[in-house]
Amino acid sequence: RVGLRGAGVGVAYGLSDRFAVGLAVGYDRHEYRMAGSDRIEDGVFRDLRIPVTVEADWRPTPRVTLTASLGVNVYTEIEFDDEDGDRVDRFTAGPSLVAGLYVAISL
Repeated sequence: RVGLRGAGVGVAYGLSDRFAVGLAVGYDRHEYRMAGSDRIEDGVFRDLRIPVTVEADWRPTPRVTLTASLGVNVYTEIEFDDEDGDRVDRFTAGPSLVAGLYVAISL
């Protein structure tokens, strides 16, 4: 199976009707407006991460899927802009561990 999840893609191989394993790559970007009382008043904080994970799916019932994932954020970028949109600081961070547990219920 190949599927899109938000801003990412996943590939899974079904071991049986109830179990599957796979690999997923995501693009996770967030922007936050900073408060007037922050060090960069009314600025913008941006956080970009690209996680690569190995996942295992278990379907205890046809309508419920439990997914466990473990992987690495292979790229992380942090930016701070001031209220005029001028960059104050930008840096990248090294790889970091990412883990998740998800439940999907089909109605």
